[in-house]
Amino acid sequence: MIITLSFYKRLPGLTGEQFSDHWRNVHGPLLRDTPDSRRYLRRYIQHHIRPNTAFDADPLPFDGFSEVWYDNIEQRKELFSLPVFKEVFIPDEEKFIDRSRTTVSMIDRQATIIGEHLAIGGETIRFF
Repeated sequence: MIITLSFYKRLPGLTGEQFSDHWRNVHGPLLRDTPDSRRYLRRYIQHHIRPNTAFDADPLPFDGFSEVWYDNIEQRKELFSLPVFKEVFIPDEEKFIDRSRTTVSMIDRQATIIGEHLAIGGETIRFF
């Protein structure tokens, strides 16, 4: 399993609400409803960031991030090489994302600690 974390900054001139609205109601459904992307994506999760005024802290340098899960790196490469990716998905991103400020990180395993157990790739390890 390959998980890509992409951190996005909205285009200058867009409000946080406009950015989130397009991402949630246009781009997300576009990915979800396109058979080519559904063939490659195992999971797609959007995380919309809102400023928290309860804390005296600097704002984060991005407006949201996504998790995109693939079976393997080859699946990601194949999706990125499709005409629909270049002709539909990228042009839509350019309507709301400042692509020059996008940062991408990739991990190949997800680990979750729950109580005394650690789950890695479907295998549970118990700590004593």
